[in-house]
Amino acid sequence: MRLYADVSDGDAATVYFSNATSTGAILSLDLRLFANSSITVIVETSTPDTKTYRIVYVCTELILRTAFQTADSVIIYGIGPASGRRQWTTITRDLDVDVLKGISKPTRRRASSTYARLRRKQFMQHQMGPDNRKNGERDDRNRKSKPGSGRNKRRAAEGKAGRVKTKGDIDGRQRRRAYTEKVDEAVPPTAVVRRVISVQFRGDGFFDNLTLSWTTPHLRMFRRSADWLVRHQDRRGGWAVPVERRLADGRLLLAPGWYSAMAQGQAMSVLTRAYLLTGDQKYLDAAKRATALFDVPSTDGGVLASLFNLPWYEEYPTVPGTFVLNGFIYALFGLYDLRSAEDRAKRREDRNSQRLYAAGVDSLRQLLPLYDTGTGSLYDLRHVTLLDGGRQAPHRARSDYHVTHVIQLLALATINSDDVIASTAARWLAYLEGRWSPKLPAHGSYPDR
Repeated sequence: MRLYADVSDGDAATVYFSNATSTGAILSLDLRLFANSSITVIVETSTPDTKTYRIVYVCTELILRTAFQTADSVIIYGIGPASGRRQWTTITRDLDVDVLKGISKPTRRRASSTYARLRRKQFMQHQMGPDNRKNGERDDRNRKSKPGSGRNKRRAAEGKAGRVKTKGDIDGRQRRRAYTEKVDEAVPPTAVVRRVISVQFRGDGFFDNLTLSWTTPHLRMFRRSADWLVRHQDRRGGWAVPVERRLADGRLLLAPGWYSAMAQGQAMSVLTRAYLLTGDQKYLDAAKRATALFDVPSTDGGVLASLFNLPWYEEYPTVPGTFVLNGFIYALFGLYDLRSAEDRAKRREDRNSQRLYAAGVDSLRQLLPLYDTGTGSLYDLRHVTLLDGGRQAPHRARSDYHVTHVIQLLALATINSDDVIASTAARWLAYLEGRWSPKLPAHGSYPDR
């Protein structure tokens, strides 16, 4: 690989790579800036769809413009204001990830996955009689079966020899086995960037230690993430979300500055791991401060909601609440991590983490049945809390969210020996294989009372 610099283009300094195909797509460099500046990385993507993109990192907050929005193969990211980089700081970017995010085409509705289409087809077959499952036609519920028809013959055979396995049943099982990997859960390829062509600097400042590699410096990035959480924790012990969030077709609104129990829990998980790795007390103290918002009601800017007098830690603390399931469980994981770290630190004082975690697990085991549809799980309970006379339809969990629910419950079952959590995880796992809850027996088939 040959590397050379060009500073002839006005106030821009450009570093060219003549052959960077073997250097990797992890970009790291040290920066010291005195005014608004930008870094432009020109990359070429891998085959078969080889294209050239300009990834521009600008000194501003919370900006992402994709290549479809710029319509010029330009992807823009914000890296924070220049005022925060007066001293030397290090930037590390995974160019594969930045390109993947930047070339994603925005859609108003998520495309159906192969798994989701299969589930819909299975549901329609579930609603049909066995005669019509092969050709996909719906049974006429009002039409009586003719004597001697195939349907009545099958019923008679079933009465004598048990359930007859039809070709449709066998085909259905084969199809289920064929879709063990869901399209909407597939991991995208990591080799997106074939080579880095150049890195260009504009503005007023210095750069140093520019490197490209295939290996992500995970430990260094982890430590810096934990340090960022310590520096940016506010006086309430949280990390406020600076953007507006609308839910339920805009009927529920969170103004900028809201807190999320899920974000609080995930921050606690990072901070407690940093404490266990380094022994530095500042990480554990920050994680402990993050529990304060779990006792503050949503109406007062916290993350605590209540349903049937049971506490719930809200991912989106709207009023009325939404009671998102996966976000609540992520918050429980953070509380559990903090409780475990405090156990190892032999802290004997009253601990919010232990109290909040125990109360949350009790709420979960009592409210889990509300999320069970018999064929899948619900994402949240907005259809219950909005009180709009049933006009709000239940918000069913997408296939990848349902899988997330199952994994979360299985993980909790290894922490807490709880039959409700374990049995719910097993039942929801069976839903993925088409083993749904039993239907009401046909008329006349009820047992004697």
